[in-house]
Amino acid sequence: MQTKAPRGVYHAPVSQTNKQMAIDRRARVGTMTYVANVLRLGIVFLLAAELFAPTGTTSMQGAVLDKSGAAVVGGRVVAENPGQTLERIYPY
Repeated sequence: MQTKAPRGVYHAPVSQTNKQMAIDRRARVGTMTYVANVLRLGIVFLLAAELFAPTGTTSMQGAVLDKSGAAVVGGRVVAENPGQTLERIYPY
């Protein structure tokens, strides 16, 4: 039921399609806001994971010796972690 407009005020009749378009527009804006919020939340989780990731460095020092205790010139050391298939060769 339509209410009457005050005297001297003209309200153009709104067709059903215009009403539906307004409802659809509100629904689209709501969906875009939802998607934007989900993306923001995902970015926050990724940044948080990066902040709390284990980091660190280590160093090795020493000498490469043969069985008699003499220094091996140009000797190399291989450090392995088979669980992660990680291998480092020193010196580089």
